Amino acid sequence: MTPRSWQLSTASLVLALGLGCKASKKEEPTHAGTPPENVAAAGATPAPRAPAIVESDVLDLLGSWVAAQNAGQFDDYEKLYAARFTGTKRVGTREKKFDRAGWIADRKALFQKPFAVSAESPRISLAGSSAVVEFTQKWANASYRDSGQKQLVLLKDQELRIASEEMKTSELQDAAPAAAVPSFEEFAWVRERPGHKTVLLLPGPVDLNAVTGRTEYVNDHEAERPVVAKALAPSLAALSGQRFALYGEGGKLCEATAGEFVVLVDATPHFGIVQQWNGQDGAQLASRATRAEELWSLSQAGGRMLGLTLDTNACQGTPRFARSAQKSVARVWRSEGVAPTELGSALEFARKTKPHQELQRAYDQLKLGKGPWDAQEAPRAQAFSDGQGQTFVSLLLSGSDGGGCAAEFDAKLWLLLEKSGSTWVVQSADEGVQAHSTFPRYLEPLFADFAFDLDGDGRAELLGGDDFFVDLPGGYRSIQNVSGAYFDCPC
Repeated sequence: MTPRSWQLSTASLVLALGLGCKASKKEEPTHAGTPPENVAAAGATPAPRAPAIVESDVLDLLGSWVAAQNAGQFDDYEKLYAARFTGTKRVGTREKKFDRAGWIADRKALFQKPFAVSAESPRISLAGSSAVVEFTQKWANASYRDSGQKQLVLLKDQELRIASEEMKTSELQDAAPAAAVPSFEEFAWVRERPGHKTVLLLPGPVDLNAVTGRTEYVNDHEAERPVVAKALAPSLAALSGQRFALYGEGGKLCEATAGEFVVLVDATPHFGIVQQWNGQDGAQLASRATRAEELWSLSQAGGRMLGLTLDTNACQGTPRFARSAQKSVARVWRSEGVAPTELGSALEFARKTKPHQELQRAYDQLKLGKGPWDAQEAPRAQAFSDGQGQTFVSLLLSGSDGGGCAAEFDAKLWLLLEKSGSTWVVQSADEGVQAHSTFPRYLEPLFADFAFDLDGDGRAELLGGDDFFVDLPGGYRSIQNVSGAYFDCPC
């Protein structure tokens, strides 16, 4: 195959620093990385931070990375990777995590046959002393072809190197088409904020011409920025002042009036950036203002959402979603734990399903132990009932050989089971047709924990984490995921 020529247009680049990695999960609103109140006030002027990387550095490295692969020059390719590196490989629905040694071994095998790769439409942003570049990768050899979003986290020590690499999405030619998402008036995601404030998430991109003021720090992965309503499209601006009903466990919780517009930032920075913010390795302790502005820069590559605030002081309970108060009342199903006998029955059934047995064969081939691959970790389970004969169990099974990023076996399997007499029926669709999540699925896997009937058809819609599931031909699918951006390394 003739290697493709590499072309890259100038764009913007995002920050991330890679001084070290650890197991990462979404942080709570307050955590150890939050700067003390007496270190820097919210309005303090950010301390100057010397830029270590310029845009041309990133473009040069990306060009070298593509050229080395298309020319089959493995030694040149290997030199581009930092000593401390983590990688995530995704092929269709399958993914695997690597440390540097594992990644280089896996890549070296690919270099044994010609292939072509391109990096298109890069999104580049600079902030602090690190960088991230995201682009559309197209990869093909004689027997395989895919495309998807790839993210490289870059770190400059003596030279610029790749600290982590992740194929965010991998789309094969037979990828399933997207399903329609309900209108904002029918269903709106909500986010909780300090001070009894709830924010509705609005669809569509953020119009930067409407953004004003300073970026306000919330925590080390969240920030907010004001929006001028008059600068928004009239259809959006008209939402201010409208009434919305909020729903949670037990049904409708309250109604509230929409107020001001804001841009929410939800972006998990690389662990190395947080180390730097916290003054480690001789760095200057970063103020809240500095952290907020660097989160804003980081979110150029993802994690910005337009929001509409609601005063929910009168609400009792935690809202899960909202809809226009003019719409009919949605019916919330009863959620409850799974009785031990029911859980045993569901687990026995799950272990006979095709996806479980495929994982079992992989586990057995590695000779990691006897018994089911998920036997060493307790399952996560949630039951839903409409009170009229429909009962579901949401079941998440997990198993690993304990090797972290170098694990040979690390699996999670989500099944939605519906009770049918004395047995069960699988109602979840295959993982390959589920919505893409910008937050890694191996850290927050698919799982439904809230059920409701949105349209009155008697069949449940489901929520879980940042996923919205609907019943479609082939089973329940997540058709929308609203997770924040993720720039950390998983190990």
